[in-house]
Amino acid sequence: MKIIPYLFYFIFRDVGKYFFNVSVRANFRAIGVNIGSGVTIFYDKSENLVIGDLVSIGKGTLVFVTDEKNKGKPSSLTIGSNTTINEYNNIRASGGTVKIGKNCLIAQFVTIIASNYDIDCTEELSEIPWDDKNAFVTIGDNVWIGAGATILPGVTIGDGAVVAAGAVVTKDLPENYIGGGVPMKILRERRRGI
Repeated sequence: MKIIPYLFYFIFRDVGKYFFNVSVRANFRAIGVNIGSGVTIFYDKSENLVIGDLVSIGKGTLVFVTDEKNKGKPSSLTIGSNTTINEYNNIRASGGTVKIGKNCLIAQFVTIIASNYDIDCTEELSEIPWDDKNAFVTIGDNVWIGAGATILPGVTIGDGAVVAAGAVVTKDLPENYIGGGVPMKILRERRRGI
């Protein structure tokens, strides 16, 4: 009979997740946010997660906005209105701040990381704090991020910029410029009417 408590645990754990996801989806739908199936959003405080009107978050996307115990750094995520985040993205604002502007397009399989652990710390791995330096990612308005790109901590991507597919962004990308490569290099300025 020792198995019965485990059965209850697994049943109620999954039922709890279902109702949590349904209630979160219902709250966001009220402001026109479309959350795809299998989207998982972990957050500690609702005020640290701000999603604008008419935002779409695609299937299978993971979002983390957690302070994590003993790490000491508050986290926040802001997504501007009319932004589309496609399928299977990984957005980690834990230990830092991620700001995504209005009218952005983020393709599939993009990773955005706000903070790293302090690699100079010699404590046990489970006790290593967040690195306070460069614990942010800022993405301006009207930015297009190509499939499979990775945006690392301490980066600002200017308004109207384009990040090529597969790029690893380790430095700032100015307004209306295109960047690509591993690590990302600034390729050229965007031009109209070509």
